[in-house]
Amino acid sequence: MRDRAFAGMFVKAALLTAGCLLAGCHTRDADEGSVRVTRAQVIGVYETKSVNSLERLELKDDGTYVQDFSSQSRPFHHTGQWRIENLFLDGSEVVLSNAALSEDDETRPLTFGELRLHTHDRSNKVALARNEVADWYYERTH
Repeated sequence: MRDRAFAGMFVKAALLTAGCLLAGCHTRDADEGSVRVTRAQVIGVYETKSVNSLERLELKDDGTYVQDFSSQSRPFHHTGQWRIENLFLDGSEVVLSNAALSEDDETRPLTFGELRLHTHDRSNKVALARNEVADWYYERTH
């Protein structure tokens, strides 16, 4: 009898956990969680700053982007194509094709590749996560 009660509690806990996962429950602040966006919501200008540099990213309505990277030792201007991908059970990603993969280490050669930016709601503005662990975001300027 006791085993049956324990098994019932275990099943209920497993169902509750599965329900939360499917419903999108998470421990992040609702204000700064991943969000699903439309193309119109992400079009605009974003910036990210580091100690020695500033990067400006413009997502245009025609599906192109412009990257402008400002630093004393390696400024650059780059253009390419972008798209949105919606993630299963999560938000969206803005995917930059053939993006300049700038880093703070300017001694390394500049490389190009696909850059996937998770979309977030930060204070009711869309932000694009460059590196969530490092709290590195492109913040919307207009």
